Amino acid sequence: MTPNTETLLPQLVASYINSRRADFPQLASASECPCVVGPTDADETFPKIYLLNTGTDIPHPRRMTLRIAVEIQVRAEVTADDVRNQWTAAVRHILADAAAFKSFLLALTEAGRTGYRVRKTYIDAPSSAIDSEKHLAARTTVFVVQVRTDETTPA
Repeated sequence: MTPNTETLLPQLVASYINSRRADFPQLASASECPCVVGPTDADETFPKIYLLNTGTDIPHPRRMTLRIAVEIQVRAEVTADDVRNQWTAAVRHILADAAAFKSFLLALTEAGRTGYRVRKTYIDAPSSAIDSEKHLAARTTVFVVQVRTDETTPA
């Protein structure tokens, strides 16, 4: 079954981040810090870049606005602050590069480009958190994607 727009876009963003890792040597490799698209049971994997659609607005029958939380999660005692800062800066730079994201989407197969059209992307509401009970630290960037889709329109 083809994923719907709400699950497809976080998967595409994860693939896009992975495709840009070579451009940012300060960002850990995919094997050291994998992209994990949630919700998932892989919550015990650290470090990771966790992507989750946290909200969807449908302002028009053919338009959706998705808020994708892109969160770098690490064990606070294992990953130093300066490393977390470098990873966060690299991921935010990747997400802010709208031209590269558009090029990535255009390079997908026709099947990968079918069913939606990205109209606009931007970064919103960066934040950080520490869970001292679990010894976790997280840096979150909300990546907003506005798309045109026929998914919400009756056939």
